[in-house]
Amino acid sequence: MKKYDTLLFDFDGTLIDSIGDLNMACNHVLENYGFPKRSVEETRTFIGNGLRVLVYKSLPESKKDILDEVYPIFRNYYFKNCCVKTKPYDGIISMLEHFKKAGLKMAVITNKPDTAAKEITDCFLSSYITHVFGEREGVKRKPDSQMVFMALDELKSSTEKAVYIGDSEVDILTAENSGLNCISVDWGFRNHEELVKSGAKTIMSSPKELEDYILK
Repeated sequence: MKKYDTLLFDFDGTLIDSIGDLNMACNHVLENYGFPKRSVEETRTFIGNGLRVLVYKSLPESKKDILDEVYPIFRNYYFKNCCVKTKPYDGIISMLEHFKKAGLKMAVITNKPDTAAKEITDCFLSSYITHVFGEREGVKRKPDSQMVFMALDELKSSTEKAVYIGDSEVDILTAENSGLNCISVDWGFRNHEELVKSGAKTIMSSPKELEDYILK
C-alpha cells in the first residue's frame, strides 16, 4: 500500500526551472534604472518568499524605498516573458507521468502569483497537474498553511495521506505549519547543505529518486 495518495508540490525550484526568466525580469528593471544587474546565483538566493520579496532583495540597499514603483514594472515584464527560458527540470515529466498512472492526486502550492503559476503550468504540466494555488488577494502566502488546506479540501484528501515536496526552507516550514511530512529536493534553488541547515529530514537528489521513494 502506498504511503501517500496526495502530492503537494512547490513550483519554482521543484518542478520548474524558472531562474533564467526571473533573473532576466529582475535585470530588466535594474538596467532601466541604471542599477547594477544581479547574477543568476544572486537571484537564486533571493527566491522563496514571492516575487515582491525577490524584487526587494534585488534592489540596491540604498534604493529599497522605490519597491512600490518598480514592482509593477517587474510584474508586467515577467508575466509577458515567464515561459521564455523556463522549463521543467530534466526527469520531471516522466516522474509526473508515473505518478498520474499510479492514481496519485497532485497540486502545486506556490508563492508565485496565481496568474503566472497557472500560465506556466498550462505551458508545460497541464496533462498532469490541474490544481494550482498561487499568491492571490485574501490568501496567506507560504509558510502559512492556508493554501495547503485549500488544496487538501479541493482534492478531498487529508494530512495523513499527503506529503509536501519543495526545495527551500520556506517549504520545510510550510509542511511543518500544515502538519505534513516534507520531502526536500536539492536540484532547485537550495543545495543539499543549505537544506540540511534548514532542518530538512528527507532529501531527494533527482526526480527518479523521488519517484522511487513515493511509489515504493
